[in-house]
Amino acid sequence: IARALDDLRATPGVKGASVGSHRMIANSSSIGITRAEGVPPVDPESPAAQEFIRSHRTWRQTVDEKFFETMGIPLLRGRAWSASIGPDSPAVAVVNTRLARQLFGTDDVVGRRFHGGMGPKATVYEVVGVAADAHYTSLKSAPPATAYYAYQQSPLNRVTFNVRTVSDPTTLVSTLRETLRRLDDTIPIFD
Repeated sequence: IARALDDLRATPGVKGASVGSHRMIANSSSIGITRAEGVPPVDPESPAAQEFIRSHRTWRQTVDEKFFETMGIPLLRGRAWSASIGPDSPAVAVVNTRLARQLFGTDDVVGRRFHGGMGPKATVYEVVGVAADAHYTSLKSAPPATAYYAYQQSPLNRVTFNVRTVSDPTTLVSTLRETLRRLDDTIPIFD
């Protein structure tokens, strides 16, 4: 992925490139449950579980550190992680303001921690940044509570390359496809 991003970013006419687990505004999503550190795990079979799930639902996006810049989503507090982060580094995340307020009642949450799941063994993430709310699956829906995780720490089943261009992006589609094919012509490229 890192090599593909380097090659995409070096393409003439490309202003920025990033990777994500899901295409934005494409009715594609990954949804999980988050809970602030200190909030006890919930038994999924308990009577309170459905209400907990409803009030702690979080859209997830696994991205690289350049995602926010490429997508034009401002970081309002903190920062994104560095490119050198790895699977053995402490788990980090950027949250949007809606998730920050859902979990902690404020958007001043850099350094706070949350669980990425309901159960007792859910990964604990440290918030390193707060991003502006952004539409995820649709422009018609309000921006949901969203957690952005480092792709270097979370395996990707599929990859979406996001590319910001200096002019009409449709003029670069074939060039960008060829750039990716040169890296590995056996990987299917679509959409």
